[in-house]
Amino acid sequence: LANSSQHDLLSPEPRRPKSLLLEDLPNLMGRGGANDLSAKSPSPPSPNTHLTFLPELEEIRVSPCIAKKGYLNVLEERSKTWKRRWVVVRRPYVFLYRDERDPCERILINLA
Repeated sequence: LANSSQHDLLSPEPRRPKSLLLEDLPNLMGRGGANDLSAKSPSPPSPNTHLTFLPELEEIRVSPCIAKKGYLNVLEERSKTWKRRWVVVRRPYVFLYRDERDPCERILINLA
């Protein structure tokens, strides 16, 4: 057992499969890279080729300082009654909780 755990620590870092490298994206899509100067139309990828979709993400950070906090009466949709909820404003979000001691937010509103 000691040798196997020691072997795991010394094993090389795993490498990404070649299909996931950004440099190979034009080739994966069936288009030639900068070296391909031919005017032919792009060929469809082969069935064995795995396409990689790269999402565009934008990170919005929550401010660590609390702008406002307190109780707010909120009209519930189902029961049509007013409920008292704990509200915390941390730009750019408003967090609604059941009460002041609730560990997880129940509603999140983006103000951006």
